[in-house]
Amino acid sequence: MPERYKHLLGDGPYPPMDNFDIFCSEKVGVFVCKEPTEIPVWSHAHSSYEFDVAFSAPPLFQVEKKQKNIEIHKMIAINPDQEHKNVVPLSAATFCAIQVDRLYLQEMARQTYGKPGICFDYEQFFYDYELRAIMQSIITETNSKQLGYQFVIESLCVQLIVELFRKIKHNLPSSENRRTYYERDSINRVIAFLQENHNQEYSLDEVSRMANFSPYYFIRIFKAQTGKTPYEFLMEIKIREACRLLKAGGKSITEIAYLCGFGNSSHFSTVFKRKIGVSPLEYRKRS
Repeated sequence: MPERYKHLLGDGPYPPMDNFDIFCSEKVGVFVCKEPTEIPVWSHAHSSYEFDVAFSAPPLFQVEKKQKNIEIHKMIAINPDQEHKNVVPLSAATFCAIQVDRLYLQEMARQTYGKPGICFDYEQFFYDYELRAIMQSIITETNSKQLGYQFVIESLCVQLIVELFRKIKHNLPSSENRRTYYERDSINRVIAFLQENHNQEYSLDEVSRMANFSPYYFIRIFKAQTGKTPYEFLMEIKIREACRLLKAGGKSITEIAYLCGFGNSSHFSTVFKRKIGVSPLEYRKRS
């Protein structure tokens, strides 16, 4: 068991990790069942925040002394050091669990609300389209490991936590702590970097440091000024460059894929068609 898993999940026993699609860093872990999993009655606690969604028959779940039947496709939040368990053993459970390092999430709460001591209510919340889309993107990027995937996943994890702040009731005030972070020169500097290095590897932390912001604030500021997340903006740069190269001719589809920062031509063709509406080959024929 990797130490980063133990850091977020606490002491075992654990279900078979082969049954899950997993992304796990020191800050955030995403564990999604890809096949039914046996879960024993196991009362435990850990230092991370946990957010769970059941996809199969709803279990009777207990957090501290409160028991609830968790509905399918509803999310619950568990705070650090809260003892929790499913009340009966589950023979074929399907679910996803999001684990977030305590200090990382509390720092994001401090930047958002001015206070770090965030505590979520033990209520049920819809696992809606926005959350599902972010989770699916994290798993897709983890499995494909395309060029720049770490930057993409780090950005998606920040978006995920922002959505959790918005959707799950907690103890901190809803009005965000406004700070003077709309510094256009900083964002323009990052935009220039993305345009010049769209085919290179770099992390979200590296890019946000260029703007002198935390990753969380950087993503918010970037979207406020451009209308897009850094990932969406970067993909537009890649596709725009691909269109230019396809029109110019002289290079194969595979060469263009690598020049634009895609790991392979198949992934490039999929993204290109989703964005443009036709395959790269068809686009070249029409140009």
